[in-house]
Amino acid sequence: MKNLSNLLIARGPVSRWVVGALMMLPLFMTGCQDPPEACFAVDATVVDQNFPVLFSNCSVFQQQGYSWDFGDGTTSTATSPVHRFSEQGEYLVALTSLANNSVNDDTYSEIIKVAQRRFGTLLVQGLPEDNNGTPWDAASNPDVKVTFTNQATTTLEYTTAIQPDFNVNNDLSISGAGANFELKPATYLIEVFDDDSGSEELMASFTINLDDFIPDETQSFNLSDGGSSLGITYELF
Repeated sequence: MKNLSNLLIARGPVSRWVVGALMMLPLFMTGCQDPPEACFAVDATVVDQNFPVLFSNCSVFQQQGYSWDFGDGTTSTATSPVHRFSEQGEYLVALTSLANNSVNDDTYSEIIKVAQRRFGTLLVQGLPEDNNGTPWDAASNPDVKVTFTNQATTTLEYTTAIQPDFNVNNDLSISGAGANFELKPATYLIEVFDDDSGSEELMASFTINLDDFIPDETQSFNLSDGGSSLGITYELF
């Protein structure tokens, strides 16, 4: 039995033209494809060390897949990978959208800064003057202690040194008290105590979830508890 091409050729010049057109069609369609355009988006260009970062692929006209280079010696071929950077620094993350012909490959890149948050200063405002009408201290103003407790592990993350007596009508500012204290991604209970010889009375408390907090150039956050407020600044290092 003759194949289709032979049958068409046997019918004359017009059939030969049809066969030629059919044979050229795949090449024509490939040549008309738009070349890939690589694109990705990320929630932030400043991220925490070891924090999972989702790279959302927004490329168009993809033909042969993707090639990711995270700049830290690791790669991926996933469409939208999740990556953790284990070391601090700046990384050039590049996504290449692969074409049928490597000449038409397209690459998009962006610098990601990987850092840790280090406690800088703390400012407490509007502390209550007494404990529900009872003076904090019988003979003096309160001594203040501030604790950061990681609720996930119930371990004490950082405690200031006991502060000198101060007038609660003024603001309490602590600068550099936590020079080596890293604000890791976690949920923190921050409590302000009147601490007298080991006897603690709670003056104010605040909660912040740093699991969902993205570090940025503002490098600060503010919390409130009734009439009290807490401002914390941090450094990226």
